[in-house]
Amino acid sequence: MKVEKKDGIAVGVQTTRRNKVSKKLKQSGNTVYNIVQGIHQAAFNGKDHPSGGSKTGVLKHEIGDPIIDSRVIDGFAVKVSGNILKVTYSATVQLETALEKQVEENYLKMVEDITSFLKKEYKSITGETLTLKSVGEGTVSFQNVSNVKTFVFASKEYEVSGLESGSNEEGSKESAKKVEKVDKLAEALNIDRFKKML
Repeated sequence: MKVEKKDGIAVGVQTTRRNKVSKKLKQSGNTVYNIVQGIHQAAFNGKDHPSGGSKTGVLKHEIGDPIIDSRVIDGFAVKVSGNILKVTYSATVQLETALEKQVEENYLKMVEDITSFLKKEYKSITGETLTLKSVGEGTVSFQNVSNVKTFVFASKEYEVSGLESGSNEEGSKESAKKVEKVDKLAEALNIDRFKKML
């Protein structure tokens, strides 16, 4: 009997993993911990990893054939601090790309599109709506790595509804520790993934 696989793992296994997380979050309600966990799970689903991921429809490395086409190295990360969600997009691009007109606006648009993906993925995981309010205009920075290539970093911050101070009963030390643990785990996963790209 043939078993359909994606990235070397049975499709049924991938679906089961996602369904378990989704069911747990839907049953637990919209608590601080669950909001943060839902955000990180949504971000995790949009990345390349052994258990498979959802295409964001935004990242450039998703375009084309991974074997025969030239690949753009790009990705995104999320971080929750208090009631602020920071979404960051990063990529390695040709220096001439960084000199194009309206380049900053284009990369900030990438961040907004990634945020839209996170909202949709969050909805499918938790059954709840992720309400975000933009804070500031966002930032874009460049760091040259050679005469032909540069790193680009674009980020925007959003205020997350439901994470206001004292807005729910789980604003305890125990809940804060759980949130910190999720953030550290997500950061470690991002670091490991970045190391593999080098």
